[in-house]
Amino acid sequence: MALEICTRRPLPLPVDLPRLDEVALHSSSNTVAELQRLPIRLGKDAFEFGQLFECRVVGEQPGLVWSGDTGRLNFVARNLTGGSVRVEGSVGDHAGSEMRGGRLEVTGDAGHWLASDLKGGTIVVSGHCGQYAAASLPARRRGMTGGVLIVRGSAGGGLGRRMRRGIVVVEGDADDPANEMLAGTIILGGQVNGGVGTMMKRGTIVCLQNLGEEQRATLSRGIVYQPLVWRLIQHHLAELKAVVCQRTSGNFQLYHAARHTGSRGEIWEAR
Repeated sequence: MALEICTRRPLPLPVDLPRLDEVALHSSSNTVAELQRLPIRLGKDAFEFGQLFECRVVGEQPGLVWSGDTGRLNFVARNLTGGSVRVEGSVGDHAGSEMRGGRLEVTGDAGHWLASDLKGGTIVVSGHCGQYAAASLPARRRGMTGGVLIVRGSAGGGLGRRMRRGIVVVEGDADDPANEMLAGTIILGGQVNGGVGTMMKRGTIVCLQNLGEEQRATLSRGIVYQPLVWRLIQHHLAELKAVVCQRTSGNFQLYHAARHTGSRGEIWEAR
């Protein structure tokens, strides 16, 4: 059975959510009653969960659905290990934080630190996302280490900073992506603004739109070729309906990031 959670009224302040994926996978009248008694804070005030949210069991398939004033909800799908979470609207910061499995779908926009410390699973955002998606948190050395993140809109600055593993797809524009990238794959369907792959160590950045002359000037030009791995990536992402990845014949101009920094990262520009 699925669990639907709706805000009772507009939230005046952001709310940091507790971990709820286990509740979603084992929804019953007993677990709903237990959930409604959970303590939760709104600013300096303490409430029971049921005072801010209305909870009910719906449908036959396990999962969790958020609705109402969802744009101020932080840490949606925190530590998700399986099952599905769907947000009917936008979300706040840290959506999909430390996910290890399952699927998070957001029909609106996402705030900052989307997919922070993502380890597994799939996150799909229909709108835009804020800064530092798939990036390392301020006190940590690594960002996203696994899983798939798809943003159908644009991404703010800091995308994939210190990303270690996994696949990120941004179908819109991106600002200064992949700074200090450690490994993994980032696919950019729109315009790339600012630097690209600054101080990256390893990994692959796929640019489906042309880079600017100033951006190319910081890179070492390689050959034009058809990477075999691109077909595998396309096949995998086609199952997740990442349409932007199908908009190329597979011919790429290869660039290498600055070798004097010890980088072995690659940047592919679609031809």
